[in-house]
Amino acid sequence: GAGSAAFLCRTMVEQAIHHDGREVMQFVQGFTPLAEAEAFFRGVGDRGAELEAMTPLLARIAAMPGTLHVNVYDREKRVLWSTRREMTGRTLRDNPELDEALEGELEVESSLLEPRRYLKPEHAFLREFSDDFVETYVPIWSRGQREVLGVIEIYRQPQPLFEMTAAVTRAVWLSAAAGALCLFAALIWLARRADRVIQSQHQQLVESETLAAVGE
Repeated sequence: GAGSAAFLCRTMVEQAIHHDGREVMQFVQGFTPLAEAEAFFRGVGDRGAELEAMTPLLARIAAMPGTLHVNVYDREKRVLWSTRREMTGRTLRDNPELDEALEGELEVESSLLEPRRYLKPEHAFLREFSDDFVETYVPIWSRGQREVLGVIEIYRQPQPLFEMTAAVTRAVWLSAAAGALCLFAALIWLARRADRVIQSQHQQLVESETLAAVGE
């Protein structure tokens, strides 16, 4: 019924969004220069030189299709770099997804999965964006994956993904509606057939009683 269709829609959309998130993570982690990333996130040397070494990666991320905004956090949740300059240097707390990513987990949040339940500190800088975007939190590991150095947060509006999930949702609900109509039609046919059988049996019973009365 409707409950099954809603569950199937959510499951398929969730799978699509997390698959997209895993592809983004593989892209980011695959192009991350580990030695330069360690120096950048730890901040042990010349910050200008460290940022310059990371610039090719950051430029690649910012140029990804559908990308709206990027934040780069260290382990203290301080913004080391952002496509919004006014965010650089700020420490942004109260972000459960960032907390999970700093533990090494890929985190994906989207209004396609559930309405936004709370505001995060960085949302104050993104007021011109609609809520229809996907936030992907990619953990950046040190060499040998000994520890998480920081997190790259990417705000995207992947239109192909949105269109695909909308098409899947429509298809599921149309299939559910078509199935319900077929079931309803089958039930109507069965009810009418049962009514005809009952009427026929009733007529036969009446005729039998009439014949019995005549015989008597």
